[in-house]
Amino acid sequence: MSGLKEIFSKAKNSKFIKDLLITVIGQLAVLLVTFGLNKLLSNTVTIAEFGIYNVIKKVSAVAGYIMLIALGIALPKYIPECRERKDEKGAAYYFVAALLIIGFMSVLTISLMVIFQTPLSKLFFGEDGFAKYMLPTAFYSFAVALTTYVYSYYRSVERYYAYNISQIIVQVLTFLPAIFLYFDLIILLWVWTAVFSVFSLTVLLKAFLKFKPELKGFESKRLFSSGRELLIYCSPRLPGEIILFAFSLVPLVIVTNKFGLVQSGLFSSAVSVNVALASLFSFVGIILLPSVSKSMVKNDIKSVTKQILIILILFLVLAAMMIAFVYLFPKFVIKVLYSDEYFEAIPLMKIIILAILPNALYLLFRNPLDAISKFPYNTICLIMGFVVMVVLMLRSTTILQCAIAFIIGYAVLGVLSMGAWFLSVILKKRKIKKETEEIEPKEVKSEK
Repeated sequence: MSGLKEIFSKAKNSKFIKDLLITVIGQLAVLLVTFGLNKLLSNTVTIAEFGIYNVIKKVSAVAGYIMLIALGIALPKYIPECRERKDEKGAAYYFVAALLIIGFMSVLTISLMVIFQTPLSKLFFGEDGFAKYMLPTAFYSFAVALTTYVYSYYRSVERYYAYNISQIIVQVLTFLPAIFLYFDLIILLWVWTAVFSVFSLTVLLKAFLKFKPELKGFESKRLFSSGRELLIYCSPRLPGEIILFAFSLVPLVIVTNKFGLVQSGLFSSAVSVNVALASLFSFVGIILLPSVSKSMVKNDIKSVTKQILIILILFLVLAAMMIAFVYLFPKFVIKVLYSDEYFEAIPLMKIIILAILPNALYLLFRNPLDAISKFPYNTICLIMGFVVMVVLMLRSTTILQCAIAFIIGYAVLGVLSMGAWFLSVILKKRKIKKETEEIEPKEVKSEK
């Protein structure tokens, strides 16, 4: 009994456990609102229109991450490291440098999306006549990038209450306009762009005012140096971030071009179940990146590996339970999330849901990998998994074969991510051992 009391006492006083519980509650709330939006749209628009909506959402996510240029990863790494070293000035310069980079990338990306709107729309939707969606999609992508940067800022300063509340606010701001504007997707995109941008800019202005005292006696060289370091860290990761979202977008584009918008709508509904449930696994990574980054400053590998091993076991059990539930109650899942019209998607959903297991592995290891090493392990794993998936999908002759290709791509990603983590831990331990051996002779020599 005393042992159990001690475990509960440690858990109660653990900052990591508290942050985890807050994040779990917040992410569950976000998931419910997301399900609510899918339910609303699937019952008010046609399957083909639902396919168009999902393609636009995925395109916006990819374009938004190009604008963000992987800074959503960099900020929760560099700012916690600065704060661990009591370098608040360094944190301020990283924050400002990141904003300037996002501004430049956003102008560039929006310009390209507008200039090439006709060929891009043909690529994404598989038909002519969809160019009208590209301008609102480009600006909506900017709003997505801003909100993602807000989330990254809250993670970097470890304000998990604010992180989760901001996500819930954004989801509510997504859902409410859709109730009244579901019939006109273009107007809906402009409304989402306006409300997301106002919300994000308000938060970022408040954050800038907090950092402002640290920017007195402004040093342009330090700003340039911070921006350069962020770009060196982010640039190799940008392809990985794009491919991460292309994992959901490209399958829809391939299915749309091969089988049409109706089949794309069914395929996207099955993928959406997978993506929504997989988001439950991402909450740990939200906390792990700043947590592991701080541990790396102290070279505390042991506690990190212990945490990850425990979480790995929990993830495997949870993923197995999700898969079992979908297989036992497929019609219930479709009815709750969509409508009876989507029962045709059940065979696809039963195949695609299997991808949740390797996806859980990737979502567990991706943030610790970014914290432990500057080498872009995640980018390499994502590229290899993505290439396998796309090659198999392009060779598929049925939509069910496309679904099987989808889970094979994720299987490659999950296995490689786990292998990359164990490799990076071994290399880190060797590095720490080498540094220790170099320091010890110097200490002995100085004593003599």
